Amino acid sequence: MCVDKAPRDLADFPALVAEAGRAGLPWSVVFAAGLSGQAGRPPDKARIDLALETMTAAVRDGRVDGFAAYRPQGEFLDIG
Repeated sequence: MCVDKAPRDLADFPALVAEAGRAGLPWSVVFAAGLSGQAGRPPDKARIDLALETMTAAVRDGRVDGFAAYRPQGEFLDIG
């Protein structure tokens, strides 16, 4: 499962965990990455969708070194 979230969409990490619990199957690791906008505007939907597709493919292929990884309890995982 993958989602795009603007910083204003979630109050904190426990809110992300709660939302994920309602939306899908139990999980043991979440990978996170940031995507910048331009000229003070957030990235457009096409750029977000491409970034999510690229990230999903990278995780599927085991190329996770460019992402932050966390357990559901919020513990950072050093996957390198």
